Amino acid sequence: MIRCGVCGERIKPTKEDVYLVPVSVMNLSSQYYECTDCPRCSCQVVLNTRYGEKRRIEHTKREDTEP
Repeated sequence: MIRCGVCGERIKPTKEDVYLVPVSVMNLSSQYYECTDCPRCSCQVVLNTRYGEKRRIEHTKREDTEP
């Protein structure tokens, strides 16, 4: 359970009620937040920060060239 910061209503978010909100600063990379709306006062409640997908960096072995 989380609590609305405006009206104090206790909220139990369901999967269907959670949505992603992109926020970009000066057109740089966007950050994404999981949000839900308060059923009592309809304000937006931020649940979590979402990060981009995890990428694995592949290292390739450089073969030495013979002179």
